[in-house]
Parts: sequence; C-alpha cells; structure tokens
Amino acid sequence: MLIVVRFFSCLSMGISRIFSKHPGSIFQAKFIAFLLSLLLVILIVYHEALVTPLNSDAQLLSYRNRFVIQPGMWKKFWISGFFDGAQTGTEFVQVSGYYRPVTNMLFWFIYRLSADAPFLYNLAQQLIHWLNAGLIFLIATSLFSAPFLAAALSAALFAIHPINAFAATNPAALSDVLFLFMYLCSFLVYSRTILFLKGRSFMAGIAASLILFTLSVLSKEMGVTLPALLVLLHLYWFQTSKVPIKQAIWTTPFWAVCSLYFVWRFSVLELPEHSLGYTDVYSPLVVYLNLFKHLPIYLSRILLPHGADYPELVPAFINFVDEKLTSPLIYLSLALLCVLLLSIVILRNRHPFQAFLIAWFLITFSPVLAVNKISGSLGLNVIIAQERWVYLPGIGLFLLLGHMGYRLYHRTKSNQPARWIMVAGILILYAQLGHMAAIHASNVESWYAILRQYYLIPEEKLSRLDRVNKLILYSNLVALPMGHQEIAEARSRQAVDLAPDSPIAALALANALAAAGKWDQVVKELSAWMSPSKDWILEKHKTNFRVIDDLHRSHGAIAYLLGRALAYTGKGKLAVSALCKALNRHVNRQAIAAALHEVYALNGPSQCIHAENPTECVAALPEPNIKEWEKFLDSNLCETWHDLLGEQF
Repeated sequence: MLIVVRFFSCLSMGISRIFSKHPGSIFQAKFIAFLLSLLLVILIVYHEALVTPLNSDAQLLSYRNRFVIQPGMWKKFWISGFFDGAQTGTEFVQVSGYYRPVTNMLFWFIYRLSADAPFLYNLAQQLIHWLNAGLIFLIATSLFSAPFLAAALSAALFAIHPINAFAATNPAALSDVLFLFMYLCSFLVYSRTILFLKGRSFMAGIAASLILFTLSVLSKEMGVTLPALLVLLHLYWFQTSKVPIKQAIWTTPFWAVCSLYFVWRFSVLELPEHSLGYTDVYSPLVVYLNLFKHLPIYLSRILLPHGADYPELVPAFINFVDEKLTSPLIYLSLALLCVLLLSIVILRNRHPFQAFLIAWFLITFSPVLAVNKISGSLGLNVIIAQERWVYLPGIGLFLLLGHMGYRLYHRTKSNQPARWIMVAGILILYAQLGHMAAIHASNVESWYAILRQYYLIPEEKLSRLDRVNKLILYSNLVALPMGHQEIAEARSRQAVDLAPDSPIAALALANALAAAGKWDQVVKELSAWMSPSKDWILEKHKTNFRVIDDLHRSHGAIAYLLGRALAYTGKGKLAVSALCKALNRHVNRQAIAAALHEVYALNGPSQCIHAENPTECVAALPEPNIKEWEKFLDSNLCETWHDLLGEQF
C-alpha cells in the first residue's frame, strides 16, 4: 500500500511541476480537454475489443490461474515465473522464461472485481494505453518544450497507430502497457527531479523514480533499458542546456537496481529459462545477422502502414531465416543501422532533439536481439517480429513524426488556404489510421488472415508446421463450412501424416471425421491425446517443440469431441467422464450441456444410438428435467453425472 501511495504522490508531483512551467489555467484546461478527447477516440476506435473474450494466454494469467483465483496465493507471484500458476488442465507446464510479478498482481486485482468477465480486463488495457499516450504528451511538452500541437500529434499517433493495436486491446499484452506506464512515469519524474528539485525534495524525487523503475522492470524485462536512456538524456542536456555531465552520476542507482534484479532473477530464484532454439539450428552469426532484418520490418510497419493487415499482405517483410546470408534485406538492414548511427552523429549539434529521438529508438530496440529467448513461432524458419515489441521503441519515432508534422503546419502560417489543406490532410490521415487500427485489433488473431498469409507465401518458405497449419485452416475454414467433407478429411489426413506429433492436427482430422459421422474413427484419433503420459509427450517434444503449448490450446476441445464420439459409439459412462474433463478444461458450458443431452439421448432410455438416424433422434428428444439438468453445469458434481442421469447407461 505504501508503494501505491508513493507512486501516485510522485505522479502528482510530476504533473504539478509540468503545470508550474505553464502559468495559469489555460494550459491545464487544454491538456485536460485533449486527454478526454483522446480517451473518447481510443474507446471509439477499439470499442469492439471491449467485449472480446480473453484469448488463451490471458485466461491462463487471470481466471485460469490458481495464484489469481485464491486470494492468499498472490505471494507466489514474487517467487514464480509468469505462467507458473496457470491451470492448463494437464500436468504439463510450458516454461515461459518470464518473471513479471507486478503484471501478475494486476491480474489478481482485476480478478477480484471481474472474475471471468472480459470487459474489465479489456477496459483496463485500453485505459493504461491511454495513460501512456498522455505521458508521451507530458514528456514532449515538459522535457523537450514541444509546442502543444506537436505533443498532441505525437500522443495521438501513438494512441491510434495500427502497430499498437494489439498492445492497446489484448490483455495478453498487459505487461507491455503496464511496464511502459511505470517506465515513462519514472523517466518523467527523474527528468523533472534533476532539472528543478533541490535538497530533500531532490532525494525524494530520485527515490520515487527508482521505485517506478523497479515496478517497470518487474512488469516486463524490457524496462531494464531505462538506465541507458537516462544516460542518453544527460548527454542531450549537456548538449542543449549545458547541464553538467557529472549529474549523470544519479543514474548509478538505476544501474544498481538492474544488477540486483539480475541477481535476484537468475541466481536467487533460479527460474527455468526458455530457448526457442535458433542457435541450436543456426550459427550465432546467421541468427544475429538475420535479426537485424527486424529493423526495416518494424520501421516499415510504423512509417508505411500498408493496411490493417499489412504483415499478412506483405510477406516479403516476414523475417525468414536466410542461412546462406544472401538476402539483400540483411545488408540493407546493416546499411540502415549505419545510416541511423551516422545521423545521430551528424544531427547531435544542430538538431539534438532529433538525434536524441533516433537514439531512443535504437537503445530501446536492442532487447529485440534477444528474440531467441522468446517462444511463439511455428518453426525455426522464421524469426518472429511481434508488433508489441516496439511499443516502447516506437515512441521515439512518434515524437519525431509529431515534431515534423508541427513543423510542416507551422510553415503554412502565412498561407491560410495551405493551412486548411494541411489540417484537413492531418485529420484524414489520423481517421484512416484509426480505421485501420480498429480493423487490425479485430483481425490480429484472425485465422482467416493467417490462412491468407500462408497462400501469399511460397510453399518452400513454409516450415513443416506451417504447412500443417495451412492444411488444417483450409479444412476448418473453407472445406467444412462449404460441406466438402471429403476434401476436409483428405487435407486433415495430410496434416496428420506431416505432423503425427501434433494434437492440433489430430483434432482437425477428428473434426472432419465427426462431420462425416465417423465416430469410431474419432475415438481412435483422439484417445491417445486425451490424457497422454509425460514420457509420451516428451518423446513428441523431440520433433515438435510446440507440442506442450499445442496441447494446452486443444486439450479442452479434444475432451469435448471425444466425449461426443464415445456417446455415439455406445460408451455413455466414458462419454460423461470425458465431458466432465472438458468442463474442467473450460469448454463453453452451453456446448457441454448440449453434449450431455446427446449422451442422454443416445445412451439413455430412448436409445437413439440404435435409431436409423441418431442425429435426428437426438434433436427430437427434449431434455429430461430442466432443474436437474442445471446441476450438470457444476464442475464439482460432474464426476457423478451418470448417477444424476439415473444409471441409465
């Protein structure tokens, strides 16, 4: 509680110092009006995301996390990995390699208010994103003396740019928005402390900034870049305001906190690390030279947003690993890096502000080179480049773009028609960005977009698991909805042949078989994946490093479909046992109730299993007793479902 009080008092101090630079209430009124307008814009742009159900990662961090659900278990967050409390429904745990206890604590707090309802999680995500945009405005005006319009352009660009759509709307990225909030608060408080405070107030400001920095690092590891950014800030001050460079000594406590964090995280806790395995397949030289291709990829997405789904529409900007180092993009990336470094040197005297912002981008971009520690790709042929990874680095570019927009606007001061054209152009541009961001937020995990991407990429560029995914998606999204059951089954069998080590391929084939009424074959395909032994999974892991994660994502659907298949093959008691597991694996309760009705109709007194058309027989049979039937949705009773059904099967 003391930390929370200190945090808000420090934030109030920083804002009050900012306002003290702008006498009177005019600036404050404009600032508050801008903030409220920006909040309204964000809520309008992302309103559909407010009611979007949480994805699997967000569920495992919130209402499917035993440390969150049990009030007294929050202490575990401080000695455990990010996903260690996840209730996956299996005995297998996917090691994330992340340590983010402050983010875990926020999930714990929201759960106390919202349980499993998604609205508050989504709203909190958007509100923190909005606060981050407001902090960018404050940094621009108070630290860099940017005009109001320049700061507003930068903050609004950050708020509605499509590249930030995932971070702004998906609670699975709560760590991204939360760490940045603490990061920017620390940066702002430190800068105001160094420039304006003295004596005991000075020491209090440094302490407050350190607390915020620590909270940032404990929200996401990328916060460790702040000490380097503060050193850069001192160089900027020395260049522009002749602030003594010896003041940089006050960054020492921040470096000390970093050291303590690394000792605590890697030596004391000894949490298991995760490696994607790029360096196991390729030489370090190949990996790191290919990693530099992220530079033009991210810059293109920020500066040239081709559309709401531009990563899918421009497959040339997917970072395929070039083992032979012949890709021109590698050398273009190195040349671009040299240009950026050279521009910092050239601009540092005449245009130090622009030089500082370019350096901001490069310094905060550097953790992306540790991508080998991150899980998430289907195969090792691609180095993943997720948009939320430039949530912090992009700020330097957004501030620069806002400054450039203001300069262009200022040049039209003496030409009123040109000024109105400029204003109209800016409004149209921002409206288009907001429109693309809204679409991108709804499509960021769209399987249709992913399927389209696979068809845009040459087959030889796809890894084995990519090809499997392409076959599965076509089967589920195209063939089955169109009633082409034979095509769906054929493509799903190809997927299983390519990846017998994937539960998702087995589930896809089972779905196609179920659509054709081949229930005995469904049982055959899914039984092995229902409750696999640890040794069996570890054997599959040798060829499919994603098998545990895939099992987490599919084990509920496997139990549900297997339960239905067992009912259609006359094994009623086994069917309700499988559906009980499906309920505990968080399958939709309405789907479970419908499946239980199938079990009762097929295996109970009506014996629909022996009917000429079992499906029509099931549809015609009413539910047995509505009040009694509601008990089936209680997971604590599901082990006795066959008793509640009257021992009829």
